[in-house]
Amino acid sequence: MDVSVKGKHVDVGEALRVHVTESLDSTVKKYFDRALDASITVSREAHMFRADISVHPGRGMLVQGRASGADA
Repeated sequence: MDVSVKGKHVDVGEALRVHVTESLDSTVKKYFDRALDASITVSREAHMFRADISVHPGRGMLVQGRASGADA
């Protein structure tokens, strides 16, 4: 699966990039045999971090999610 991790007004370091990629990979494998690609955008809203996730698990499907928390 091709994973793209980007930051919007946030510097996404290598440690966060690896953590996001590994967590997403294990979660996606629970539900889909082979996902094509994924895009994650980490941004900052006031004192919270927000992650927007889009996964393209197969032909004609797009799974999206959003989460926020105090820690990236």
